Amino acid sequence: MKNIFIHNNNQGFALITAIMMLFAATVMGLMVSNSSQIEILLSGAQQRYENNFNVTESGWIHGAYWLDGLTAVPDRINTSITDPTDTAYSLIRNYGNGASGVLNEGFSIATADGTVTDQNIPYWFRVHYESDSKVAGYTAGMFREYRYRITSTANGQQFIEVRTDKVFKTGY
Repeated sequence: MKNIFIHNNNQGFALITAIMMLFAATVMGLMVSNSSQIEILLSGAQQRYENNFNVTESGWIHGAYWLDGLTAVPDRINTSITDPTDTAYSLIRNYGNGASGVLNEGFSIATADGTVTDQNIPYWFRVHYESDSKVAGYTAGMFREYRYRITSTANGQQFIEVRTDKVFKTGY
């Protein structure tokens, strides 16, 4: 007896296989396209990060040159702050050289300490006194080594902080 449910007709199988292959190729193409777009976005973000980092680095270097140019121990800029536990108490040079009690952390372009011209990105720096100690090998009080923390920012988005020492002649 012949089974009526068995067919040897494969005419639709080739069409279904072709459609499935076309669908798989389309999905893979969309995934590659999406991946490329993400890579482009990531490379743009990396470029902005590197630009801001380089500009921020210019800021702390500018701060170090500013500190190096001083011939006497600098006074605090925030003389209106009387609480020694306040983090701004020992500021000696503020972002944008702000006045006493003004922290300039809004980082408006008008207060920028400098701009890296080829990138047109402004930067700010501030110098904070940390400690001082006697310089070994000299009579007491003649020279003192002062430790400062220089903080720099580009666009108020990225910060670099370095610590540096400077020796001042304090007594004769």
